[in-house]
Amino acid sequence: MLCLDLTFSEWRVLIVLGLLATTGMLYHKRLRHFVLLPSCVAFASGLALVMMNLEAMK
Repeated sequence: MLCLDLTFSEWRVLIVLGLLATTGMLYHKRLRHFVLLPSCVAFASGLALVMMNLEAMK
């Protein structure tokens, strides 16, 4: 698995940026077709953060 050695705060910023980009792209006429790209980044970042926290709890 790809590990970028990001801190918890950096992961949160990545997730928030993905969600904000998704919201902005919903209202943009030409970019509306690519709205799943930042959503997938936010979702994948959230999953990676959860997996990192689960490994840290062991």
